[in-house]
Amino acid sequence: MVENIPLPIMVGVIVGLAFLVVCGLAGAHCSKVRGRPEQEGFAFGLLLGPLGILIAAVLASPPAAPQPQAARPSPRAKSRPLLGEVSEPWMGEIDES
Repeated sequence: MVENIPLPIMVGVIVGLAFLVVCGLAGAHCSKVRGRPEQEGFAFGLLLGPLGILIAAVLASPPAAPQPQAARPSPRAKSRPLLGEVSEPWMGEIDES
């Protein structure tokens, strides 16, 4: 079956497929730099060629997730000494009942 295909056509098909794979890799890189999924950029580049690379490079970055606010200790909470720290000695009365 391959014997019937002329050599220039085979070379053209192989070069064309290699070009599309390179476009896919370039699209994946553009998407990674923009903060988008690499698979998305690869698909654009592979299916659309140079136009896909351009689309992957121009797509907006996804919005950043809101950062959770750090939990603030309540004003009533007493800080406890860490292990190895010397705390003040207890000066209360001992109830020996």
